[in-house]
Amino acid sequence: MMQGTFDNSLKLTRAVLRRDRLSITIWLVLLVAFSVFLAPGIDAMFPDEEARLTVAQIYDNPIMVSMMGPIYGVGSPDNLSAGAIYSGFMLLWVIIAVALMNIFFVVRHTRADEERGRAEVVRSLPVGRLANLNATMISSVIINATLALLTGAGIALTGVEGMGWGGSMLYGVVIGVSGLVFAAITALFCQLSASPSGASAYSGIALGVLYMVRALGDAQDNDVISCLSPLGLATRSQIYVNNYIWPALLLLLLAVAVSAIAYKLNTIRDLGQGFIAAKPGRANAPASL
Repeated sequence: MMQGTFDNSLKLTRAVLRRDRLSITIWLVLLVAFSVFLAPGIDAMFPDEEARLTVAQIYDNPIMVSMMGPIYGVGSPDNLSAGAIYSGFMLLWVIIAVALMNIFFVVRHTRADEERGRAEVVRSLPVGRLANLNATMISSVIINATLALLTGAGIALTGVEGMGWGGSMLYGVVIGVSGLVFAAITALFCQLSASPSGASAYSGIALGVLYMVRALGDAQDNDVISCLSPLGLATRSQIYVNNYIWPALLLLLLAVAVSAIAYKLNTIRDLGQGFIAAKPGRANAPASL
C-alpha cells in the first residue's frame, strides 16, 4: 500500500533547499549570530559572583519566571556560571524564533504550494503521494541540524567560562529538536487547514498556547504542567548546569509522533482541501462600503 508513496523525495528535497537557499541562509546567519555574539556579552554583564547573585534576586519573582522561564543554578554560587545565566535568558526566546522559522518554511512548501498550483504540477510528475511533504520535512531536519551544529560549535568557540563543548552542543541540539517539533505541528495544521493563512494562524496560536502553558507551570513551579509544552520541556535540559539529555530525546520522539500523524492525514486528504472547512466570506458588503 505504501509502495511508491515517497518516490523521488530526495530530488524534491534538493529542489526545496535550492529554491529557498537565500532565505534559509539569512535565517541561519541571524539565529547563529544572535546566539554566538550574545554569549560574551552575558559574561561581560555578570563578570563575578556578586553580579551573578543579582540574577537570583531578579528571578525570585513568579512573573519573571513565567516570562523568561526558569534559571537553574541560582541555589548554588558554584553552579551560577555565565553559561547558566545565558541559558536562562536566551534559550526560550531563541526556540520561539526557530519555531517561527519552521512555521513559515513548512507552510510555504506544503499548503501554500497547493494553493498556488505548484503541488499539482509536481504531482503530475513521477513522484509519490507523500513526496512533497516528505521533502519538506527532510529539509526541515537538514536546516535544524545545521542550526544546531553551528550554534553549539559557535558558542563553544567563544571560550566563555562555563560554556564548554558539552553544554554548548546540547544547547544547539535542544534548539534543533524544538524546531523539528514545531515543523511537525505546522505540517499537521497544513493537513487540517484549507488555506495557507489558516495553517499559519493555527500554528501561531499553538505556539502561543504552548508558551502560556509553560508560563503557567513555571510560575507555579509545577514541572508537570510545564513539561506539557515543548517549550517547558526544552528548558528542563538545565543547560550549563546539569546538561540533561532526556528532554531533547522526548522532543525528538514528539516530533516523530506528530509527523507520523501529519503523514497519515496527507494520505487521505484531497489535494487543496483541509479537514477544517474554511469559513465562508460575507454574503453582503458592510454598510461602510
